[in-house]
Amino acid sequence: LARRDGIKLDVEKQMVNVLNRFQAELQFIKREFDHLRKHPPLPPPHSTYSGAVLWAKGIIRYLHSQVDMVKDIFYLQPLTEFQDALTAAESLITILEDYVVKTYSDWLADVNELDQGALDSKLEVSIMKKVEEDKTMVGINKDTGHLMLNFDDQISRLFNEVRYFEKFRVEFKIPYRAHELAADRDTYRVLRENVMLVVRAYNAILDALTPTERKLFAEHIKRLDKKIKPGLSRLTWKMGGISEYYVKDCVRACKELFDTIMAFKENVVKIHKKCQFIKETLLVNIEKNTVYDDGVFELVQDR
Repeated sequence: LARRDGIKLDVEKQMVNVLNRFQAELQFIKREFDHLRKHPPLPPPHSTYSGAVLWAKGIIRYLHSQVDMVKDIFYLQPLTEFQDALTAAESLITILEDYVVKTYSDWLADVNELDQGALDSKLEVSIMKKVEEDKTMVGINKDTGHLMLNFDDQISRLFNEVRYFEKFRVEFKIPYRAHELAADRDTYRVLRENVMLVVRAYNAILDALTPTERKLFAEHIKRLDKKIKPGLSRLTWKMGGISEYYVKDCVRACKELFDTIMAFKENVVKIHKKCQFIKETLLVNIEKNTVYDDGVFELVQDR
């Protein structure tokens, strides 16, 4: 069969079709890359620069695997379309690699513009703040008294960038300024999680209370605010021992108040049930057109 001209022509047509499909996939990847290069589809944990590099690196790895697969099909190599397809793939890989280098260079430029003194000062702020003090939150009710973490977003992004760029090991060098600050990122991460225990516990108390109940528990909340106040004023991220003494005391105080509120709410429900029971209970049962003998009326009521 392989000697027949019709069979040879059809097989050659199918080989060209395989290469055309490969070219079409390259064009699709190129269009998607051009469309998304400024705003890559990044998962939530990834930061802007390192996430974009990871995204582009993933595409590059996929393209290399596809190119290797095409090269392994030895009978495609004599075709002129074979070399055209490889050239197109190599050109796209080069574009992606240039994008990776540029993204890394942009991050270096941003890091070099950072003022070390300014970064240090951002760690000298209180560990928590009230929601109404946050100017970045728009369109929500801020007069609720809720707490929020007061850790600088720029430093958080820097920690994430360093974390993911470190996954490339020797390919990308971490600037000394960023590496020095990020060296303590695990310490700050643990501290942030501990402070969030206080934030969640305090906010859970406020969420559990209705406006009327807040007035009833105003003195309790006021005493709790006095215990939490150091975290809103003088305790900063660079201070030691916050988790050991401050967080434990605040979480314990929040739990005690929360348990009291829950007990209060349970008792309110019990009172409502008792009131409903009293409301539905007949105090005197008198049947119409009935004359009771002496002592019979009392027996009927007792039943």
